[in-house]
Amino acid sequence: MEIDVEPATMGAGSITHKMDGQLGAIPLIPSSASIDSAGLNWLKYAIGPPQVDSTSPCRFSYIVIMDSQLWLDVFSNFRYAVGVFLLLSLFLWKLVKIFSNDNQSKKRSFKSWLSGYSYIISAPEILQSGFEKAGKRPYTISTPEHDQVMLSSEKDVAELLAVSEEILSLHAAANDLFRPKYTMGGFELHDNPKDNEPNIHLRVIRVILPSYFPILQPILEQKIRDTFAHELISKAGTEWKSMKAFSGIKRIVAAVNSVLFVGEPLASNPTFVDAALQFPNDAFTTAEVIRMLPAVLSAPISALMTRRSAAIKTMRNFLFPLVEERISKYPRDTDAAEKPLDCVQWLIDSIPKDRPWPTEKIVAKICALWFGSVHQLAMTLTFALYDLGTYPEYVDPLRKELEMHNTESELSSLKERWRAFDRLPVLDSFLKESARLHPSDCISVRRKALTPHMFTSGTHIPEGAWACVPQAALQKDPSYYANPETFDAFRFVSARGDSGDTHTRTSNFTDVALPFPFWGMGKRACPGRYHAAWVLKLVLAHVVLNYDMKFSDDRASRSFKWRSAIVPRSDTTLLFKARGPDAPGTLEV
Repeated sequence: MEIDVEPATMGAGSITHKMDGQLGAIPLIPSSASIDSAGLNWLKYAIGPPQVDSTSPCRFSYIVIMDSQLWLDVFSNFRYAVGVFLLLSLFLWKLVKIFSNDNQSKKRSFKSWLSGYSYIISAPEILQSGFEKAGKRPYTISTPEHDQVMLSSEKDVAELLAVSEEILSLHAAANDLFRPKYTMGGFELHDNPKDNEPNIHLRVIRVILPSYFPILQPILEQKIRDTFAHELISKAGTEWKSMKAFSGIKRIVAAVNSVLFVGEPLASNPTFVDAALQFPNDAFTTAEVIRMLPAVLSAPISALMTRRSAAIKTMRNFLFPLVEERISKYPRDTDAAEKPLDCVQWLIDSIPKDRPWPTEKIVAKICALWFGSVHQLAMTLTFALYDLGTYPEYVDPLRKELEMHNTESELSSLKERWRAFDRLPVLDSFLKESARLHPSDCISVRRKALTPHMFTSGTHIPEGAWACVPQAALQKDPSYYANPETFDAFRFVSARGDSGDTHTRTSNFTDVALPFPFWGMGKRACPGRYHAAWVLKLVLAHVVLNYDMKFSDDRASRSFKWRSAIVPRSDTTLLFKARGPDAPGTLEV
């Protein structure tokens, strides 16, 4: 069976994805939040080298060859399975055509719509191959919902960032991606540049929270120490303790963020922390289901799915009384020294006096901030620990740098100690290199076209399509990085030696630039990147100073792919052995 995707209109050519072979019943959603590559073994296929069509310098095909023996092992009647899949796909496509409010969805042919599903299981390969064939020219990828036009040149990306949000909208893309109206209790994102009110919660995370880093750092160090020790599982007859990496890291990040977002005693309430950790899982899963269904089904399906989980309800049940207590207990004229140091309080204090917010709105903003602060941070931290285990030669340089920092800052003020910690060059460079090679998403700078837009290069973005930046491909672009596939923890420092004081940074982990669009770009770059980098450094420093670490199984797969995301597997196990209380450089709080 051959499925041919219709080429998308572009300024310099077009891309065609061709799939030859037999296509089985492709799953539309993960079976659970912890699905991994093992759960897709029956979908194994080989993607042959892209075949260049000489009629266009920016045209190529994908050949997908199905393993027929694998299908015979799985299906007793392959043709029946294919027939059922195609009938269900045709039915769903018809529903989308009838009920969708998206003009692009209404115009797509069945072949184009069906072929977009190859994106679900092979997006990283599709995006990388497209980048390699197109160079810095735009290229278009089909997804089940819409087309995505990838922009890689400095000129195109600069223009993308400059276009009005009334034409190319980040918030519209985020609403499509996460469906917050149905997954976050009615919260929605809006583009309204004339109204500063929607930016209040972003100012809290981007400006106010970082100003308290020096004061909060000792508190977080203790929280990390306690939570990390709690997550380790002892093994009889050995000094090594185990932890399911991604699961454990998510709980550590949730515990730390609870201190920053809601403060004590709620941050130590296991019922709240468990619900807060489950909430993003439920939201992602629900959004993934309803984004592939006609809009008319979003409300009933999301209600059915969220009813099965009480996570968001539990969070709100805790947050409502907390917010109301803070408003009554700490009026505006209360001395700042008496107020709690957390995002709930800072958000309340930042609300305009003449336009007070209802409790419902404050809680919704806190939930929205929380949604974006756990999983991405946890995935980045998990991949950093993977790299620490894969490249143990960097443990000693990191450890020496941290030990020297502890010695030199022992008598320093909190502010001086935090500033010195934030500037540690090898730690910063290690995290940036890990994020460069192992981003949790292959795409960045997503913008949805609210109206058709033509770039000066001639690239056309139809209404409903997305304009994006191929993050993973750019971060391995040889024109930006020497030996781009090689992990080099010293890549972003200017000097290399055994002594930590010989290193100086050439760039920062939190920098925003086209060769490193990890945090997004432009005025919409990630507002929480300073918070995220700080927490990443604190946890990694704790591991390096206090533990020796290794993989339980060096050969086990460590991640799986879903759409453009690359997610750590939930069953990858790391082993830790305490260095002892007298180990040089062990953190003392």
